Amino acid sequence: MQFEDARGDTGRQADQVQSFIASGVDAIIVDPGGLRQHPQLTKMAQQAKMPLVYVNRTPGDKTLPPGVVFVGSDERESGTLQMEALAKLANYKGNVAIMIGNLTDAGALQRTKDVEQVVAKYPAMKVVQKQPANYSRSEGMDLMQNWTGNGEAIDIVAANNDEMAIGAAMALEKSQKKLLIGGIDATPDGLKALASR
Repeated sequence: MQFEDARGDTGRQADQVQSFIASGVDAIIVDPGGLRQHPQLTKMAQQAKMPLVYVNRTPGDKTLPPGVVFVGSDERESGTLQMEALAKLANYKGNVAIMIGNLTDAGALQRTKDVEQVVAKYPAMKVVQKQPANYSRSEGMDLMQNWTGNGEAIDIVAANNDEMAIGAAMALEKSQKKLLIGGIDATPDGLKALASR
């Protein structure tokens, strides 16, 4: 088994996939770095007759060619379930802020869209903020501090993942503000943070 980390660099990731193909691996598993990159990677794998598995981030294609598959969660379901649970806890009223994972990630964009659709169903709820925090705990904390520091009237934070939700909660510990925060993924750290509240 070979492993490479592109560190978010789509050019580097394409080079790594090409290197895997050249070395004759049996299959390639990729967490695609961006929305526009998957056609290039799919084409490379198809030309080499190499099985390709996309994980975590959907490649965006509704129909993938033979030998190319996607393994991941249904983002529509996760965003909808998250916001419905938060809406119920908030008695279907309040100002919602959304922490977006990454603006180039189809999963984050879908989760965000679904949160917005749930909020739109309830007349006493509205989205008042929506910004990226790149799936990062520290960026989630910084963003929450910016929002509270600017006097934003926020009652609910819907984060596209647990790390940003944890960051938001950490920022609020210092300010003593109380509001509802929801993440997605049920990571060990996310569950631990939930249990400690």
